[in-house]
Amino acid sequence: EEVAAPPGRAIQIVVGDGLDAGSSSAEPPAVSVAIRLDPSRWTSLADHCLDGVPVLPFALALELLAREARVLFPACALIGLDDVRVLQGVVLDGPTDLMPVCGEPVRGAAVITVPVELRDGSGRARIRGQVRLRPLGVAPEPVPPAVAPPAILSPWLGGMSTVYGEALFHGPAFQCITGVQGTWESGIAVQARRAPPPGQWLAGDGSGSWSVDPWVVDGIFQALILWCRAVAG
Repeated sequence: EEVAAPPGRAIQIVVGDGLDAGSSSAEPPAVSVAIRLDPSRWTSLADHCLDGVPVLPFALALELLAREARVLFPACALIGLDDVRVLQGVVLDGPTDLMPVCGEPVRGAAVITVPVELRDGSGRARIRGQVRLRPLGVAPEPVPPAVAPPAILSPWLGGMSTVYGEALFHGPAFQCITGVQGTWESGIAVQARRAPPPGQWLAGDGSGSWSVDPWVVDGIFQALILWCRAVAG
């Protein structure tokens, strides 16, 4: 019908393999949009450099995976991410586009699991993971009890002045640790800040809130580096 339409009529033909094959989903199909990572626009990325070159922070990669899954299921709440793998780090030596691609969701009574990949311009998967979502009306899982640190901690030698610029490479936009209480044989206790809203931290980002707070998550990774230096040398 489209091919035989009268002249002047707008025609759009989509050719694909397995589109909507066997799908019984009630949700409309989501259309992935490439994510442009540009350190000149998202200046916070310039504060996450290795050897002087910005690289995509793992904490922000988690956010991008979670966002894409929630585009498919906007009414669901994020539970967490499993089996996240960096297959190849993303170097941001200029504007870089990543295409998020969702696989077939696995639906359970209490959890929807969405496989998501971040692919580069050649179609190669750079980061992949499983995003777990809680359907509307399902009660949240109980929060695990916090583990209290021992009564006696080994102090972080040198104080906060040695945390950034000496022990850690992170620039101001990623300096989320505000204090180090101390370390012990199997742990470290720190204070960390929550990230500002996405639009303040990533210029032009229209998201109203974080799915995965990049300061809290990156603060954990930073604390692990501090622990390794203090305890394991």
